[in-house]
Amino acid sequence: MIEFEMLDLGMMYYFLGIEVKQYFGGIFTSEKKYVQEILMRFGMTNCKSVTIQAETGLKFEKDSTGKRIDNTFYKKIMGSLMYLTATRPDIIYYLSLVRRYMESSREAHFLGSKITLRYLQGIRESNRRSRSEIKSLESKVPSRAWG
Repeated sequence: MIEFEMLDLGMMYYFLGIEVKQYFGGIFTSEKKYVQEILMRFGMTNCKSVTIQAETGLKFEKDSTGKRIDNTFYKKIMGSLMYLTATRPDIIYYLSLVRRYMESSREAHFLGSKITLRYLQGIRESNRRSRSEIKSLESKVPSRAWG
């Protein structure tokens, strides 16, 4: 059996663009920096924010009459937003509506993705677990598992 030597690199601060804060009571993640990078990349840093992503029953169609947009640019937006769904599950449904049209993207689809960017502009910082949730988890796991 081959053995490998391991190094302790210390506390983790960022992992793939997601900020990680480790406390005695738990681990908190924040995508604030990554969201700022996305907004800067697509020129939306000064956009007006929205508090809700979309109206109920909103449907996108394969619009052959709308103005075509650059598929590569649209795919970059979709890829950036899809990566963000790992920490922001609240954008998955709406994103699944607009990403269907990556091969034949039109202006209406692009405007739909801009709504998601405006929604992210309105979100400042979110912690995935509250202290009470962590205490609840700690009580369910044997104390030797926490070190």
